Amino acid sequence: MTQNLRGQQLRSAPRALTLAAALAFSASAHATDPALNALGQAGGLVIPYAFALPEGTVEAQYNNYIDPRYGKQATGSQVYWGAVGLLPYLELSAGLANYPANVHVPFSNEDRTVLRHLMADVKVEVPKFFKYQPSIAFGVTDIGGQTHFFRSKYGVVSQAFGPVTLTAGYGQGDRLDGLFGGAQVSLWNTGLSLLAEDDSKTPYAGVRYQSPRISWLADANVIGTFMRSIRSTDGVSPRTSFSVGIQIPLGKRFSSARCADGLCEGPQVPVAQTADADDDGPIRLASLQPVDMRAATVNNSALAAAPIRYVPPLQSYASVMLSDVTAKSSDAQSPAIPEALDTSALDEIAA
Repeated sequence: MTQNLRGQQLRSAPRALTLAAALAFSASAHATDPALNALGQAGGLVIPYAFALPEGTVEAQYNNYIDPRYGKQATGSQVYWGAVGLLPYLELSAGLANYPANVHVPFSNEDRTVLRHLMADVKVEVPKFFKYQPSIAFGVTDIGGQTHFFRSKYGVVSQAFGPVTLTAGYGQGDRLDGLFGGAQVSLWNTGLSLLAEDDSKTPYAGVRYQSPRISWLADANVIGTFMRSIRSTDGVSPRTSFSVGIQIPLGKRFSSARCADGLCEGPQVPVAQTADADDDGPIRLASLQPVDMRAATVNNSALAAAPIRYVPPLQSYASVMLSDVTAKSSDAQSPAIPEALDTSALDEIAA
């Protein structure tokens, strides 16, 4: 009987450990903040997510991703992106893609490139009207201009479940053409996340790291991503690419909460000093009440009858000094000046 109980305990131990690990994982991890993909939209590796960059957040990125459609000719890639959360639920981005190649050109001084293309993207996120509504967004890539190498229109839905973010969407155009989807899993609070997705043409897998906010760099964080296509597309073998970016939440620097803590210019919010205040803490001049020492000397009896309230020594000293500095010129003048102007003493000496 005892052996049977021990056997059941041993068999149930792995299940308990697995359950405990899952609970710890879900409790400590959460979905990561939106970041740009290789094609300039807030998303995963190459597909867009339904999350737009927060209002006031800007991101700059460099990557060497090559679209498989140009993989046979291009020998490299330099792609530059800049994006901003311009308004709530509105994201704008602009970029430059340069694909150099060894191709025949009629003049030797011409640049040998497959394409060099300026482009702009826009994404609009649908506001949330109820608690459990998933994020929904619509966007257009490569708008404007005479040529369009990456033009697509898409709709996408994303939902975060703790550390897991699931995305599904549909697109039409040059880049996104059909159903696409993906998943992103955040690994606890390490800043690392694993990504897997399919853009309707090529499956991808990758890893992303988002650093903590850097206080001395305007609360910016650095984002790095490595990804690889899983299979060949259009005769192009799988390729590994990377991206590195920096994201700055400019909107947070001027929020009311941060200004109340004294991090913005202009008048500060007075901080009341209590009886149990720390004597070693900083003292704001706006919170000090000047003490009129001349009035205290004249009316000693009134002060004696008043209740005594404890004031930290440093605050009391600062209040007295503040009173001396801010005294008005209309107060009673010191008798030293009239006595100095009195000439009767000179008459007595002359006599």
